[in-house]
Amino acid sequence: MAMARPTVAVQLIIFGKRTKDDMAGVLDEVAAAGYQAVETGFHAAQFSGKEFGKMLSDRGLRHVGAHWTGEKLDQIGPIIEWLRETGATDLPLSDLDTRELSLDLYKRKAEAYNAAGEQCRKAGITLSYHNHNWELGRIGEKLALELIYELTDPNFLKACIDVYWVRDGGADPAAFVRKHASRLRILHAKDSSSEETGKRSFCPVGAGVLDFPAVFAAAAKSPAPWVVVEEDLPREGKLPKDEIALSRKYIREKIGL
Repeated sequence: MAMARPTVAVQLIIFGKRTKDDMAGVLDEVAAAGYQAVETGFHAAQFSGKEFGKMLSDRGLRHVGAHWTGEKLDQIGPIIEWLRETGATDLPLSDLDTRELSLDLYKRKAEAYNAAGEQCRKAGITLSYHNHNWELGRIGEKLALELIYELTDPNFLKACIDVYWVRDGGADPAAFVRKHASRLRILHAKDSSSEETGKRSFCPVGAGVLDFPAVFAAAAKSPAPWVVVEEDLPREGKLPKDEIALSRKYIREKIGL
């Protein structure tokens, strides 16, 4: 199944505290940079779902969804309702607990992800697993991240593949995306300014060392509806609005999205 033309969004993490103090201004800058959607954390929940949805639609933006944490899966009921009110479709999930590379832990987590994913699906929201670098470690003979995919129902848990962290964990981003393209729901496009791994070295997409033409070619075989630009922190001395504009320009001009 080929990738329908995905919607290009930006994760608001790069704006830091401004999302609490000046969300309207942040969204103005996102729209001006040419993005079609945003992915939030729960800083956005300072607004009611309908209020935040209106802030987005007033600027021609959509809501991918909000990043949530696996340690708080028991609290997703109200989150799902809030997401629905904003018009969001997705709940990308990361989990700090999975740094413990234990088969027993991963089996327990998989059960919890399946249950949460089924709850989301009934509400019209898609749950996906957002990796960091530690899930590219091994549990026995398997990559921990692939074990999560294996132990969960693909109807209930999709993949939100963060290519920066795949590379940082020692795997090839394009090859990993290609292998799991059928499960890909959200491609997190994040670049590294350094060949060295194990250090935080974020930069605009296309300004660093990742091979994004190869990554996007691999993702083209997926049904993923979302590409989310994520730069956790702006480079020193740079403004978030300028950093996200550089990423958007690269994806438009070099990738054609």
